[in-house]
Amino acid sequence: MSSEPTDDSGDPAERAPTDRARTAAAGARKRSFDLAEVSGYSTVLIVIGLAAGVVDPPGSVLLAGAGSVFALTHYLWRHRRPQVLRTMIVVLAAAMGFLLGYVAHPAIRSAWANLTGDCDDPVELTVLLPADGAPGFATAVEHFNERYIDDSKCKRANVTAYSAPWPEVQRALLLGWEADEDHADGELAGFAPQRDVGPRPDLWVAESAAQVELAEASLDARGGDDVLDAGDAAAIGWTPLVMAVPDALFDRAFGDGAQAPAAPLPELLRQLDGQGEEVPVVRSDPVQSPTALMFLASLYDDDAEAVQMEKRLARSAQDAGLGIPATDTDLLCKLAQGAASGEAAQAPAVLTTERALSRYNSGAPLGDECPFDPEQRSGYTPLYPEGLGDLRYQAARLHWDDDPWADERSAVAEDLSEWLANGEGPVWSPEAVGVRSDDHDGERIDGERRFLLGREPSEERFTGDEFDRLLASYSASRVPTSVLLAIDGSLSMGTPISGEGRTRFELAVEGVRAALGNLGPHDAAGLWTFPAAGGEVYDVLLDIAPERGPQDADLLTGHQPVSGVDLHRTLIEGVDALEAAEPQGADAEGIAAMVVLTDGADRDASDVGAVVDRVESSEVSLYVIAVGDASCRAANFADMTVSPQISCLEAQGNQIKSTFDGLFGQLWS
Repeated sequence: MSSEPTDDSGDPAERAPTDRARTAAAGARKRSFDLAEVSGYSTVLIVIGLAAGVVDPPGSVLLAGAGSVFALTHYLWRHRRPQVLRTMIVVLAAAMGFLLGYVAHPAIRSAWANLTGDCDDPVELTVLLPADGAPGFATAVEHFNERYIDDSKCKRANVTAYSAPWPEVQRALLLGWEADEDHADGELAGFAPQRDVGPRPDLWVAESAAQVELAEASLDARGGDDVLDAGDAAAIGWTPLVMAVPDALFDRAFGDGAQAPAAPLPELLRQLDGQGEEVPVVRSDPVQSPTALMFLASLYDDDAEAVQMEKRLARSAQDAGLGIPATDTDLLCKLAQGAASGEAAQAPAVLTTERALSRYNSGAPLGDECPFDPEQRSGYTPLYPEGLGDLRYQAARLHWDDDPWADERSAVAEDLSEWLANGEGPVWSPEAVGVRSDDHDGERIDGERRFLLGREPSEERFTGDEFDRLLASYSASRVPTSVLLAIDGSLSMGTPISGEGRTRFELAVEGVRAALGNLGPHDAAGLWTFPAAGGEVYDVLLDIAPERGPQDADLLTGHQPVSGVDLHRTLIEGVDALEAAEPQGADAEGIAAMVVLTDGADRDASDVGAVVDRVESSEVSLYVIAVGDASCRAANFADMTVSPQISCLEAQGNQIKSTFDGLFGQLWS
């Protein structure tokens, strides 16, 4: 056998250049392969991205140009020669310069137009959003604002949005969005819409046609017949009212997957209770939230049922430690935080909207003040009982009589209303924030979790008169409340408030008058001042009893200031008085609260523990409104609020009335 001879001869020093050449060639081939591979894969990925439409213009143009550059790089590097490499550098530089110029051109042109004055001044438009759902609609307004430009890339409008709760909006509309001296002694005393709510809106996103109807009536009563026409309001989407139940309860009680039970809501709740112990049911405040108010139309079978249902809801909220959240967003935030902390007991059923639930299910933020881990929240499945109805969002234009830009604002408002209703592809759509567009045809809703996407909208059932009727029914049916108001009458309360022309005590009288105006037929109220003359702890102006009204605030007008503040003994004896008061009406259960307004803290800090012990040994909730020099951060008040039954609110002098009003709106709701 023979084999090829192997030449082992030769000097190693002579073989070295050959080895180095081979190594260099191999390295060059490796580098060539690496760069070609990277540029080739990059080209493929960019083509896929363009086909999927992941980037909007002008970014997509830049992406396409980058893909062309990568493809050219891939070809030239695979066939590189010195002349080719020089050509490649020139081509790459020209291509990148062209692409960057193209992308930057609109911004440069717009900046030049603004600098030289070629752009007209943009139209200023103020949009009022509902407190519940504001983040989603604000996103839509932001997208519209960015894209509402003319052919010269000039900004056509500057749109700003803010949100406010419905009761405050209704008060502002009653005044035509202006402070009114005619109401100096009434419920609207001291209420200044542009200060207490926000700037006068040009476009208002309402949650119901009933709200727009009530707004039109309020403005017409003020002589603004042409300010708002309810018939011109544009529909911008809808969301069903739902009862959301914990997933575990749904799987146990609705094994067949039936999410649209034929039973009305009260009957459905009785069926759920048949699964074991009574299922807690929670909702937001019907006085503050149109969602909660609309549920009342389905929640009560009759007057007797209404009383029992309100007892159940109050008990559920108390057991869950929720209080009475003002909006569905607040309600779901508290549920999410309770689930994440592990403090929540049995997860309750929730009366809410599909829109609010979609945001909860998607893990989207529930407000700046609501941090929670979406992975820790409990899951909910919506039920669509028969007859619940829908929230129907409306965009209503307000034409203020003294607005010289009314026509221009109307044109922008019309375009924005159309944008809100229809959106623009991947940039914005109502379904992206849980709202069904009017032409919704089963498209996926963000946060979808067993949603009935094919559900048809129900017929409109709510009018302005229906809103008023439901509020009256709620006032007559809710759990009675006993409240003791204790007002600091010390010398410092006579301090005039800058810009108001009134003292702290006079503003407190306004707050008491408005609060007493919210009393229901079964509610009771008492009125104290402290300290009392002659070294006594407090003066009893009114015992805790029913049939109190706004006129009783007149008892405060003749009060003579007294030196000193005896706060702690007043708090302890106030709890004693509330416990001794009997709940009114046939319902033996009730809610008891003491509300104290003071501008000073008791100097004897040793009594703080006694106050906390006394409150926690009762079922009384204590609210301290700190004004003037007093602060909730002071050790005296901070040590009290370690108890969940004690809350502290701060109010500047000109906010005393609105703070009082907001607190009592929730207490008596």
